[in-house]
Amino acid sequence: MKTGTDVNYQFDKGYYGPYSFKLHLILDSLKSMGFVHEKSETTPSGNVVVQYQLTPSGKSFIAFACENIEKIHKEYGILSLIELINRVYEEFPEWTEKSIFLSP
Repeated sequence: MKTGTDVNYQFDKGYYGPYSFKLHLILDSLKSMGFVHEKSETTPSGNVVVQYQLTPSGKSFIAFACENIEKIHKEYGILSLIELINRVYEEFPEWTEKSIFLSP
Protein backbone atom coordinates (compact mmCIF):
# COMPACT_ATOMS: atom_id res chain seq x y z
CA MET A 1 0.00 0.00 0.00
CA LYS A 2 1.37 3.41 -0.96
CA THR A 3 1.02 6.19 1.59
CA GLY A 4 2.62 8.98 -0.39
CA THR A 5 5.91 8.64 1.46
CA ASP A 6 8.67 6.38 0.23
CA VAL A 7 10.69 5.01 3.14
CA ASN A 8 13.55 2.67 2.31
CA TYR A 9 13.68 0.03 5.03
CA GLN A 10 16.44 -1.78 3.13
CA PHE A 11 14.88 -5.25 3.15
CA ASP A 12 17.18 -8.22 2.67
CA LYS A 13 16.54 -11.91 2.15
CA GLY A 14 15.94 -13.36 5.60
CA TYR A 15 15.44 -16.90 6.87
CA TYR A 16 11.66 -16.48 6.93
CA GLY A 17 11.27 -13.99 4.09
CA PRO A 18 12.07 -10.29 3.75
CA TYR A 19 13.91 -8.82 6.77
CA SER A 20 14.81 -5.23 7.56
CA PHE A 21 17.46 -4.49 10.18
CA LYS A 22 16.48 -0.82 9.94
CA LEU A 23 12.82 -1.61 10.69
CA HIS A 24 13.93 -3.87 13.57
CA LEU A 25 15.83 -0.93 15.13
CA ILE A 26 12.80 1.32 14.72
CA LEU A 27 10.57 -1.25 16.42
CA ASP A 28 13.10 -1.61 19.26
CA SER A 29 13.04 2.16 19.77
CA LEU A 30 9.23 2.25 19.75
CA LYS A 31 9.14 -0.59 22.29
CA SER A 32 11.64 1.17 24.58
CA MET A 33 9.50 4.33 24.45
CA GLY A 34 6.42 2.30 25.39
CA PHE A 35 4.61 3.00 22.11
CA VAL A 36 4.62 -0.59 20.81
CA HIS A 37 4.05 -3.91 22.55
CA GLU A 38 5.68 -7.09 21.24
CA LYS A 39 3.95 -10.43 21.67
CA SER A 40 5.62 -13.74 20.73
CA GLU A 41 3.79 -17.02 20.24
CA THR A 42 5.03 -20.45 19.25
CA THR A 43 3.06 -22.24 16.55
CA PRO A 44 2.22 -25.96 16.86
CA SER A 45 5.09 -26.66 14.45
CA GLY A 46 7.55 -24.85 16.75
CA ASN A 47 7.97 -21.61 14.82
CA VAL A 48 7.90 -18.30 16.68
CA VAL A 49 5.48 -15.66 15.43
CA VAL A 50 6.02 -12.10 16.63
CA GLN A 51 3.19 -9.56 16.62
CA TYR A 52 3.46 -5.84 17.27
CA GLN A 53 0.65 -3.68 18.56
CA LEU A 54 0.36 -0.01 19.43
CA THR A 55 0.00 0.64 23.14
CA PRO A 56 -2.44 3.26 24.47
CA SER A 57 0.57 5.60 24.78
CA GLY A 58 1.47 4.90 21.15
CA LYS A 59 -2.06 5.69 20.00
CA SER A 60 -2.09 8.91 22.04
CA PHE A 61 1.24 9.98 20.61
CA ILE A 62 0.08 9.39 17.04
CA ALA A 63 -3.06 11.44 17.65
CA PHE A 64 -0.99 14.24 19.23
CA ALA A 65 1.59 14.16 16.42
CA CYS A 66 -1.03 14.22 13.66
CA GLU A 67 -2.84 17.15 15.24
CA ASN A 68 0.35 19.15 15.68
CA ILE A 69 1.82 18.28 12.30
CA GLU A 70 -1.35 19.63 10.71
CA LYS A 71 -1.07 22.88 12.71
CA ILE A 72 2.61 23.29 11.85
CA HIS A 73 1.95 22.58 8.18
CA LYS A 74 -0.85 25.16 8.06
CA GLU A 75 1.37 27.84 9.62
CA TYR A 76 4.73 27.09 8.02
CA GLY A 77 4.08 24.80 5.06
CA ILE A 78 3.57 27.59 2.55
CA LEU A 79 6.82 29.36 3.42
CA SER A 80 9.92 29.05 1.30
CA LEU A 81 13.14 28.08 3.08
CA ILE A 82 14.34 31.71 3.09
CA GLU A 83 10.99 32.92 4.46
CA LEU A 84 11.14 30.28 7.18
CA ILE A 85 14.71 31.22 8.13
CA ASN A 86 13.78 34.91 8.23
CA ARG A 87 10.85 34.12 10.49
CA VAL A 88 13.14 32.27 12.89
CA TYR A 89 15.49 35.27 12.93
CA GLU A 90 12.60 37.60 13.70
CA GLU A 91 10.78 35.50 16.30
CA PHE A 92 13.63 33.56 17.94
CA PRO A 93 16.84 35.62 17.66
CA GLU A 94 18.41 33.74 20.58
CA TRP A 95 18.56 30.62 18.36
CA THR A 96 20.46 32.42 15.60
CA GLU A 97 23.53 33.63 17.50
CA LYS A 98 25.88 31.07 15.90
CA SER A 99 24.19 31.01 12.53
CA ILE A 100 26.23 31.69 9.41
CA PHE A 101 23.10 32.81 7.56
CA LEU A 102 22.80 36.58 7.30
CA SER A 103 19.25 37.74 7.68
CA PRO A 104 18.29 40.83 5.67
